[in-house]
Amino acid sequence: MTEKPDVVLAETTGIKDMSEIQYPAATRCIYCGGGQNLAREHIIPYGLNGTSVIPAASCSKCAKKTSAIERKVLRGPMRAVRVLHGFQSRSKHQGAARTQAVRVVRNGVEDRIELPLGEAPVILFFPQFAPPSSATGKHVSGIDLIGVAAVCFGPAPEDVGRGLKADAIGLESEEYEPAAFARMIAKIGFATAYAEGALIRVREPRSVVPAIMGETNDIGRWVGTMTGPYRKYPGLLHRVALHEDHDRGLLVAEVQLFASSGAPSYGAVLGMLRTKH
Repeated sequence: MTEKPDVVLAETTGIKDMSEIQYPAATRCIYCGGGQNLAREHIIPYGLNGTSVIPAASCSKCAKKTSAIERKVLRGPMRAVRVLHGFQSRSKHQGAARTQAVRVVRNGVEDRIELPLGEAPVILFFPQFAPPSSATGKHVSGIDLIGVAAVCFGPAPEDVGRGLKADAIGLESEEYEPAAFARMIAKIGFATAYAEGALIRVREPRSVVPAIMGETNDIGRWVGTMTGPYRKYPGLLHRVALHEDHDRGLLVAEVQLFASSGAPSYGAVLGMLRTKH
């Protein structure tokens, strides 16, 4: 089910700009604990203009796995938006389309035309997930997709339709592989918690890592869509915040990509909180 969610304007005051923080080197792989061939780890993927890094933080084996996760998303559904906004790319967006397909209906006749990206509505359909099963107690395999939320980048569809003198227009967008998207969200949340020194608050600091790496088929245990209206943060590209859910005893990372566009926020459970004595 595709929904147009309620979006409210939110304040950016007090939100930490992670891009201005220089995080210390990890010296061990943050995912497996290995100490060989360590590379820096982007908290937000490089291809989403992520600039915050943890130096010496990911071994070659784990880096290969997390890169593959991100590539499925960034070179799939998000690629057109990345090209449209000129996001950084190691391949300089080689092979990426510079046009967007639009279905146009005029006088009852449908036609498919290609418009330059800057002149076409570019739609991202964000997956809507059920709450993480670690918070609800419901056992799931994989992850439960309960709907999608459409977010438009570029000109509004109705404006493009009027300009084309169309009775109606239809838009096309690639679908996400839900598990890959959820694993990327969990990776962002986990890396943020590591960088901020927050994993000392949980009993098992790497409990979510097997799901991130695809070693277990239970990413829905850890990731879900936040409830309530979506929030738009003007001028803020992406947003990550850490919360302690004391009712359930969980450390949760709230991850919102494209925060300035009012995209959904996702909760990534990072583990059970330590008992305070």
